[in-house]
Amino acid sequence: MIENKFSLLKLFSLAFAESRGAWRRFIFFIVCIAIGVGAVMTVKSFSSLINTAIEGESKGLLAADLEIKGRWEQNPDDIKFQKTALPPETQFQFIKELHAMARYPQANGTKASLLVELKSVPAQAPFYPMYGSIELTPPHPLKKMLADYGAAVDPAFLLRTNLKVGNSFQLGKISVRINGTITKEPDRITRAFSIGPRVFISHPTLKKANLVQVGSRVKYRTLIRLPKSILLGKALVILEKGLKDKSLNLRSYKDKESSINNSIERMGQYLKALGIIALLMGGIGVAMIIRTFMAQKLDTIAILNCLGASPRVILKIYFLQSLLLGFLGSLIGVLLGYGVQFLLPSKLSGLTSLNLEPEFYWAPALHSFSLGMITTILFCTLPLLRASKTKPLRLFRRNFEEEELSLGTLWERRAFGLLFVFIITAIVIWQAGSFKHGIIFILALGISGLLLSGFAVLL
Repeated sequence: MIENKFSLLKLFSLAFAESRGAWRRFIFFIVCIAIGVGAVMTVKSFSSLINTAIEGESKGLLAADLEIKGRWEQNPDDIKFQKTALPPETQFQFIKELHAMARYPQANGTKASLLVELKSVPAQAPFYPMYGSIELTPPHPLKKMLADYGAAVDPAFLLRTNLKVGNSFQLGKISVRINGTITKEPDRITRAFSIGPRVFISHPTLKKANLVQVGSRVKYRTLIRLPKSILLGKALVILEKGLKDKSLNLRSYKDKESSINNSIERMGQYLKALGIIALLMGGIGVAMIIRTFMAQKLDTIAILNCLGASPRVILKIYFLQSLLLGFLGSLIGVLLGYGVQFLLPSKLSGLTSLNLEPEFYWAPALHSFSLGMITTILFCTLPLLRASKTKPLRLFRRNFEEEELSLGTLWERRAFGLLFVFIITAIVIWQAGSFKHGIIFILALGISGLLLSGFAVLL
């Protein structure tokens, strides 16, 4: 006879014994959980990685403490006010950004045009950038590259024009020489969306090219670096109250950081939805595996019942087995999500100037691991409960009964269905980080399921 009280070690040995011959199926179980947990871990770690990079380069994202931006040049009174109201050690940079056509020679002797994004920076101190760093190839100072009508261009400019460093192209009324390429620009967090390749020139070059005329669309940026003698908040108040031109847009590096974080958060909402879908799909796969496995174990369970094992003992054995598989799958998923971080910097190097340094984040890891274990428990509980209720009488009817789990009573199905929906909703809200977004996702998922069910019936 089997005792109804087992030590944990005995339960482990029985769980391992019951796993013999089913490792192929259990590998699929582990893969289902690992993929779902890995997707969640990747999304969470990616968000943490980006946020860490933003916090470390907050001032470099704006290349200044403060920025005054407008569609026309500041009037002399406002410039004078800034220089008198702020401490004498305050540094100013006046930058102009606009679009222009670059004309370049082709192999057949004709000339072609390319729309470019021009960025004109000062040719005298303080030199751009005041915070962060600009990386150029070859690694010469920016002022040297832009001297004597020189330019630093985006590598995409060379690819699209077939020009090389040392060649020249026409910009307005002058010929500009390419002295190098831009590898990293501090206040340009992403290069994924642009009208044309970036081209750096100096103010004297822009003036000589005669590109800025009446009606030209130019973005004027005044970058301000504050000394330690004045607080950022105080400087903001002084400028907001004292500037006469109220159309100017005034922001600090903290505003820039907040704006970027909001953009990252919006992107994260979409990625979180993909992660939770992957986790749910993995859970469905787990439920199918456990259901099939337990259906094949009904005779074994009936024999254990004949030997005196209670349904509770049987449930403990197979539940522990499922937890061990879920633990292994969740652990692999966390490691998988962590490993993906090492692929991100190289894949995103052409899209962002942020310095992404992979590291292990405990909060996303614990979050992802917990979701994996909860998913395992949620999708395994019902098949295990039904299997544990197998009666010894089955051994005498085995030739007349199919290897299929009972559906349980109507009350049991309804109770578990409500509990299932409640837990899934809680998981989605937890993953989304917002009650509103979580409920919207659940409703959309439910409506999609009903529509697909309807189409399946019709077809």
